[in-house]
Amino acid sequence: MNRPNLHKFAAFVSVPMLLAALSGCVGRAISETVGVVRGASGIYVPIQQFKKYLDDYPRFIIGEITDDFAGQVPQEFWLELPHAFDRELRERNIPNGTSGNRAIIRGRVIHLETNALSGVILGDFEEVVARVELYDPQTQEVIGTANVIGRSDDSVNRGLRKKAEGMAKGLAEWIDSYYPNDRKPAKTES
Repeated sequence: MNRPNLHKFAAFVSVPMLLAALSGCVGRAISETVGVVRGASGIYVPIQQFKKYLDDYPRFIIGEITDDFAGQVPQEFWLELPHAFDRELRERNIPNGTSGNRAIIRGRVIHLETNALSGVILGDFEEVVARVELYDPQTQEVIGTANVIGRSDDSVNRGLRKKAEGMAKGLAEWIDSYYPNDRKPAKTES
């Protein structure tokens, strides 16, 4: 190959490679920016559907959720979860007063994934999984059961605090799914 053709060939090959590399960087930047706004995510999978609507309960409390994962859930997670849960209920306009019938969330953490080896293989990914029950202490009745997952997919959302926020989102979404909209109080501007 003569010199002028070699330069054309190099330019022809390098431009698409540069564009591919930049698109990956741009895509990652967009993903991380969205992650900052969105935060960690939370989902739930019902195991036992709620036996009734939850509008009889003006209070939802995080009760005993134990570490069933060989003691590997750090204290920071347990400290953040109740605060994150209260924030999520407020954002969804679900009553959470200081008096009246209460429903207690109890359960156990059955899996905790941190960004260790899986982060190298799968990219930024952390999650915590808990099997939880919503329990009425007055009637001694389990109202519903679900697996709730707090997940972070972006490097900006790593850490125990974000996993607790994701778990709180999943718990609040689970409750919100059976809390009638017409029984929620009027929204107030904050």
